[in-house]
Amino acid sequence: MPVIHKEENSEYRWGIWQIEESESELLRDLPSDEDLRNSLATIKVFNRKIESIATRALLKYLASDAGVRYNGIWKDKHGKPFLIDEKTHISISHSYPYAAAMLNLNDPVGIDLEHYNKKILKLETKFMSEQEIFDSNKDPGKMILVWAAKEALYKSYGRKNLSFKDNIEILPFEMLKEGILKSKVKRHDEVRFYELEYKLFPDFVVCYTL
Repeated sequence: MPVIHKEENSEYRWGIWQIEESESELLRDLPSDEDLRNSLATIKVFNRKIESIATRALLKYLASDAGVRYNGIWKDKHGKPFLIDEKTHISISHSYPYAAAMLNLNDPVGIDLEHYNKKILKLETKFMSEQEIFDSNKDPGKMILVWAAKEALYKSYGRKNLSFKDNIEILPFEMLKEGILKSKVKRHDEVRFYELEYKLFPDFVVCYTL
């Protein structure tokens, strides 16, 4: 089983799956829920399809490890995924050849996995505030981490029409091999404060809400 990293505590567990299996191997033990059938029918790019299947395989593994039933997933009108017939909160991410997933027994959660990519430098003004750009000091790795943190927060928040640049703020931080990020989500007159944890791997970064 290609689970290359797993962490857990009394409330949550998350893991990373390195995709080595064929599509048929990944599908072998998965229930055929409506969302999976729709994904298989509409996703034509092989990498995207197998990533989608692998996240479910990883979710099933983590759920079983936590004593939670896995009957597949469904998504609400905002595209936020949930386990069928379970109250456990989940989040998924993928970037070939890796898939990441997280489940939390009590609270909404968000996780994101991103490969390092210098192309992020061309996108900084699209998703970062002036303060975040200043704090990043043109470091592509730090910018990727800010992007991953905002993706994780977006998933945890679970609503559409949330601007990465205008509504989600990552406070200044020192980038280490792993650490805690402080952030806030501002929407209308509502402000929510969050903490995220991140870990740097040789090829990618993972960030998730606490």
